[in-house]
Amino acid sequence: MVDYSIGEIESLILKACRGAGMSWGLAEEGARSAAYLSMLGFPAMDVFARLLARLADVEHATVKPVVFENHCSTQGDFLCPVYAGAWLLDSIDLIASPEQTFDFNKVAEPLIFSSFVLRGAISQNLSISITTGDSHARCDDGRLKDAFDLIDLEVVDNLRVTANSKSEMQWNPEHQRGTCTDESLASLLGFAHHTYVPATEASRLAGAGAGLTDND
Repeated sequence: MVDYSIGEIESLILKACRGAGMSWGLAEEGARSAAYLSMLGFPAMDVFARLLARLADVEHATVKPVVFENHCSTQGDFLCPVYAGAWLLDSIDLIASPEQTFDFNKVAEPLIFSSFVLRGAISQNLSISITTGDSHARCDDGRLKDAFDLIDLEVVDNLRVTANSKSEMQWNPEHQRGTCTDESLASLLGFAHHTYVPATEASRLAGAGAGLTDND
């Protein structure tokens, strides 16, 4: 297991998401949600490593949300939780009324998506339930509760978000560090490497190395 600070986790997920093909803005949203999950004790880096590996095999256009009324689906085999979560944050007013529901189909890595729901709940001071199969998580008291069942769920057929009632949702982080497996770290570093600019002769001559002279 590898131990990282929250800042290091956020920085790595930012680069990995960008290296996996997301825009910088969307990668920032993913990184922010990874930080939220890590501060609540969830294995954010492990679930993001799984997600990015899944995204590597598809066109991103096929995993974006397709919305009709109170239902969100996708054209492909799964709905990316970062694309869907960013849409939810932009459209949080759609579920800001008590008892309002919204259904999301074929959601990959529902734990990641739930972190976006939590961020929306905090912004609206709203208690929100997240239901999929036998799992019933809640965004309440500034935390994501009863969500550990979501860790091992890779794709769920249906996830329902339900607004409950207005509630004080002050953000209350519990952890300052997070861990991940060596395998997940290697995968994330591989995606992050795609953001690095390859060295060229011009860059080396401009200062990235000793160039053609040796001042020693």
